[in-house]
This record gives sequence, C-alpha cells and structure tokens, in this order.
Amino acid sequence: MEKVIELASDLAIPRIVDVGTGSGAIAVALANKLPHASITATDISSCALALAAENAKHNGVAVRFLAGDLLAPVAPEQFDFVVSNPPYVSVADRDSLDVEVREYEPALALFAGDDGLDVYRRLIPAAFDAATPGGFLALEIGYGQSAEVAELLAYAGFERAEFVPDLQGIPRVACARRP
Repeated sequence: MEKVIELASDLAIPRIVDVGTGSGAIAVALANKLPHASITATDISSCALALAAENAKHNGVAVRFLAGDLLAPVAPEQFDFVVSNPPYVSVADRDSLDVEVREYEPALALFAGDDGLDVYRRLIPAAFDAATPGGFLALEIGYGQSAEVAELLAYAGFERAEFVPDLQGIPRVACARRP
C-alpha cells in the first residue's frame, strides 16, 4: 500500500479501485492517506459492502461502493491504480488454516480453487483492461505463488513486475504496470 500512496501522491486526482474490498480496510486506509483521490471499492458480497460502508463512515472518508464480481461493476471505467487482496488459499490448504480463520471467515473471501490462483486468472486480465496506460496493479498473494503470479502478469501484458516481501521475507504483494 505504501507504494500506491507514494505514486498516487504525485497525481492531481488519482483514480483507485479496490477489488473485493471485504471490510473496506484497504479502500478506507487509502482514502485516509489520499484524501484527494477518487476511490471505488467493489465486492460480490452485499454484507461485506455494508460493513465497508460503515467503516468508511466511521473513519470520515468518501469511498464509492459497488456490488458485483471483480471489476464488472466499474466496466468500462479505467483507473490509475487497481488494488486487491483477493482470495488466494487453495482448497487443499483449508485444514492448515487457523481455526479462527477457517471457521469464521467467509469461504468466498478465502478459497480460490485447487491451487489458490482461480481469482488471479480472472482478475489480472480484467485489471489490465481497467488500468490506464501507465496504470499500476497491486495484489496480495499467498505463500509460494509469486512465480505463477509473475507468469499471469506477463501473459496479461503487465510489465515491471516486482514482489514486496512481508516481515518474514516472503513475497506477499505483487506490483506491476500496464505499458
């Protein structure tokens, strides 16, 4: 998120979309740090959107919330930044999750097929279309997914892919630009 804030600070009115916003944590944090930005957040869950809107109101920030799958609610709009923390856990890894996560988080927000990449396979090409030329994509990724995500980014046409590690040195955020 720091990279998005840094790059967006240079734009007069950066347009940002948070895909699969869930509780709205990313959208609300970006709206707090970038009050001059135009921020949209999408989610397939109306319950998640209601919570996200409540969180935005509680934090005194303006975010446009839209219901729908991935970037469909904003088509054919384009954005300077597409950000997302999509589901990335493989179904096979379900039992390895902490009980609090496995039993109380919505499965729709966690699991993405047999290898955890199902959402990326749909989101990355859609993000390429939704990003302005020179636009930026930032995605949280799961453990061990950086090589496959790099391939998906390149195949979709994104350039300059880089991975930001977490505090344990594990690649956790994929960043790339649309040429």
